[in-house]
Amino acid sequence: MRILVHDYSGHPSQVQLSRALAARGHEVRHVYARFFQTPKGPLAPAESDPSNFDIAGLDLGEEFAKYAFVKRVRQEIAYGKTMAREVERMRPDVAISSNMPLDPQAILARACREAHCGFVFWLQDI
Repeated sequence: MRILVHDYSGHPSQVQLSRALAARGHEVRHVYARFFQTPKGPLAPAESDPSNFDIAGLDLGEEFAKYAFVKRVRQEIAYGKTMAREVERMRPDVAISSNMPLDPQAILARACREAHCGFVFWLQDI
């Protein structure tokens, strides 16, 4: 199975899931928002990672405007479109997405519907 795991924040538990799925033989691409300012888990490739596992940090090409509401919303929507392109490129069987703001999450969910792939909205914390 081709699985896209997306964790906006880059937290440890999501990448741990990605590695476990890859170890079970699934083709896994783990994607996170490199620009989002938060502590990250072990997102560098490890020697023990199987060949069917890939990690990609996506960027906006500009500094994230965390405290400028209008610009931040624009950037989040742009990131949602970047994630939609990941779905178009990879054509996963399922996408699991966590910790992303709702507007870009909706863009990703729509891309999954259009690509006929399953979509799991992983809500970690409120």
